[in-house]
Amino acid sequence: MAELRSKIEISIWCDNLHNRDVYTKSDPFVQVFTRQNSTSSWILVGKTETIMNNLNPRFSKHMAMDFIFEAMQELRVLVCDYDSTSDHDFLGQCFTNVAHVMASPGGSATLPLMDYRNPSKPAKSSGKKKNGKRQPATVTLHAAEVSRNNDEVKFQFSGHKLSNKDGFFGKSDPFYIISKRREGTTEWVPCFTSESIDNNLDPIWIPRSLKQRTLGIDSPDSLIKIDVYDFDDHSAHDMIGSCTATMRELQASVEAKKTFPLRHPPTKSKYKKKSYKHSGLLGVSTIKCMRCHS
Repeated sequence: MAELRSKIEISIWCDNLHNRDVYTKSDPFVQVFTRQNSTSSWILVGKTETIMNNLNPRFSKHMAMDFIFEAMQELRVLVCDYDSTSDHDFLGQCFTNVAHVMASPGGSATLPLMDYRNPSKPAKSSGKKKNGKRQPATVTLHAAEVSRNNDEVKFQFSGHKLSNKDGFFGKSDPFYIISKRREGTTEWVPCFTSESIDNNLDPIWIPRSLKQRTLGIDSPDSLIKIDVYDFDDHSAHDMIGSCTATMRELQASVEAKKTFPLRHPPTKSKYKKKSYKHSGLLGVSTIKCMRCHS
């Protein structure tokens, strides 16, 4: 009898990771492994990007794999702190299985990270104390079936008069992150990160082509979020601003030559003032939906 299976995608969030760096914060990445049973070898499913200086990362690279019904697909999630000059430091690990994640409410399971060398001991955490107990380091796995839609979106974005986050000694090094809505929630899930462009307040990012399903697009009214940041090697990336738009709005903006204001969240007093308008503009040079047959 043939195995029943479906394609799924797992996105990964971490919270309260231990800080292994002295002058900055940990630079985490995640590796995901799977095996069919306790006697078989672990096989690498994939590895996320590294997010610099962040103890609560939301990774935009997702893990694609088969969900095999009625099969025990164990998962091992290993979180590490990237180091360019020595071995990577372990921040924690957890074990679960694909069926548990898929069966969790909303296809989302939050698991405590355990110590790498002593799996029965919780991993160290940077979480705040609550009732005298520190909040644990956790990893959250969001699993969803992959749409069979094989169509692509070809697009190119540009920035205009972006806010300079590097003071008198340089200019911002902007890049953008596209996020999609997690089904049934108001949460945004990062799904694509662009290249950064050095010292440029009017960047033109390179053209891209992605599957519509990667961006969570299933209709002209599907909403995406675009966050623009200033890249920084040695500290957390600085938020420049963000906007949301539907595919319909993005496509209409090309012909109308309309730009989208990039607004910074009201985290500081200057962003709360009525006089604050935006921190730059996002332009859409081109965006097209392309039919691709499976």
